[in-house]
Amino acid sequence: MPQHTRFIDPSEQQPPSRSEVASRQAPAGGRTVADRVRGLIAAVNLRLFTASATIYIAAGSFVGFEGLAFLLGFAPLWPIAIPIVIAGVAVAGLVVRRVRRRRADSATTNNP
Repeated sequence: MPQHTRFIDPSEQQPPSRSEVASRQAPAGGRTVADRVRGLIAAVNLRLFTASATIYIAAGSFVGFEGLAFLLGFAPLWPIAIPIVIAGVAVAGLVVRRVRRRRADSATTNNP
């Protein structure tokens, strides 16, 4: 059986001393190391999420969103490869576009 605890009336409590309050506050430098690490992890996480969303949107614009939906349909088979495949498709789209531009430029310069 638990022992009986006496109810403490808030008027009976003593306010904390200045030294107790000072010991509970953050160090003089500002944030603690743990807070800095948490902030760094949050910043990196935000940048990775932004980069991931950018890659998905870029790949969707290159292969069409129907093609992107087809690629994402294979996600249950090998989910870790989907961002890599989409990034590869986006890079391939950039290369194809650049090659077409160079061919068009060389065709216009060779034919006066």
